[in-house]
Amino acid sequence: MRDTAQKLGIHLFINARTDPFLRKFGSPDECLNEAAKRAKAYADAGADGIFVPGLTDLALIEKFAQLTPLPVNIMVTQGVPEIPDLARVGPSNADLIAIIRAKDDLICQLKTAALETDRLRDRVEQLEQLVGVDRSLTSRLRTAFGLEPGVAQVMGMLLKRDFVTHDALYVVLYAARPECDWPDARIVDVQISRLRRALRRHGITIKTQWGEG
Repeated sequence: MRDTAQKLGIHLFINARTDPFLRKFGSPDECLNEAAKRAKAYADAGADGIFVPGLTDLALIEKFAQLTPLPVNIMVTQGVPEIPDLARVGPSNADLIAIIRAKDDLICQLKTAALETDRLRDRVEQLEQLVGVDRSLTSRLRTAFGLEPGVAQVMGMLLKRDFVTHDALYVVLYAARPECDWPDARIVDVQISRLRRALRRHGITIKTQWGEG
């Protein structure tokens, strides 16, 4: 690969990967020795860097950096030492830049996910307002009639509107979930059946208007 890149005039950075730590090859020292042995083989073959996912212990990172002539790259996961600590044990500037970028990318992904969650929550609240969902009322109904959350939400919608369609109930009950995680639509019938049984004890009945709701 290196020879081909050079013939084509391409500056290729080959970052070899070794997985003893990720695959738990053995004890930490055994993983370290195996990773160092493989790093040497990669270096002899012309690699420019060595990527060791699963290597998170600061002392082992320092030992490994001393055992290989290659720049060391690690995976940014939970438990990875802080960047100042990594800088102290000797990774090159290039390694630190790679780590910082990976960490920044992860932070951006988390922020994006949080933003999407907030937007989804806002859409759910808007939808609930449109169909008459009242969270305070739902809570009071749960307490007064001993209802499950979904059943109390159905009752709250019925109290707020003259009638509610099956589809509206379904969407409001499960809009907070990803669409791929929505249950079968017949679950609404189950919730209504539970509500009928709970209210029957209080002499209350629910009227179904076929074709309307």
